[in-house]
Amino acid sequence: MDREFYRAVLIKKLRNEHLPVIIPAKKFLRVQNQIRQNLLETGKLVSFYHFRQIPKARPWPSTVHVNIVIVGHNDQPPWEIRQQYRENLLTFDDALHKLTVFSLQLTLGKKSEHGANG
Repeated sequence: MDREFYRAVLIKKLRNEHLPVIIPAKKFLRVQNQIRQNLLETGKLVSFYHFRQIPKARPWPSTVHVNIVIVGHNDQPPWEIRQQYRENLLTFDDALHKLTVFSLQLTLGKKSEHGANG
């Protein structure tokens, strides 16, 4: 699902059908705070996230619980970007540009009942 269609109602419907969801997350302030915590080594690469929609998106459900995972661009591991940030080789904005975040609505560590091919 594309991030432009990132709606709690769609995530909930897919979850109800037992379909895993992986969406590039927008870097809203709360997501940036998760990245900052990871860069400062107080946060994890995969963490729980409570996605809330703005009120004008109603009457659909306005919240959904997802996991977010922080990954690096161009095959650069996020822990290398964190190390560069900690060594003052990157500013926060530079590190933020080198990282992306995905929202996951699936149970981590368990196989989907739909298998690898859906």
